[in-house]
Amino acid sequence: MFEKQINKYGRKTLESIEKSIWPDKDYGSSMIKRCLFLRKKWLQDFTAEDLRLMLGQDIGTLHLLPFALNILENDLLAEGDYYPGDLLNAVVNIDQKYWIAETKWYKYLYEKVSAREDELKGHGVKIKNFMDLRL
Repeated sequence: MFEKQINKYGRKTLESIEKSIWPDKDYGSSMIKRCLFLRKKWLQDFTAEDLRLMLGQDIGTLHLLPFALNILENDLLAEGDYYPGDLLNAVVNIDQKYWIAETKWYKYLYEKVSAREDELKGHGVKIKNFMDLRL
């Protein structure tokens, strides 16, 4: 379902896609430094943790969402650095404008999440706002 976007953007960076290079800073938190580094990384090389972090910061969300959904297609409880389902938690809590822009992706994930709703709640995935959208 996401092959087109993955093939198109896999060997690109957020910097090249957005045609925007953010200045490297010698100061700032480790998270800021990590986000700056990830903007230079090929999207096909992003891990579940990389995606969780960037989606949580709303950096490159529309471009990264297909990569996250591709991982979740195989493992709905894919784990970054924190707990099983932390990637899904980041995905279902992105700004609703992205789901409105890509309703087919919303509907795809809605079906997967609704089928395992009780299990996901048990893992601490906050799905209420996502489920309430009903696009």
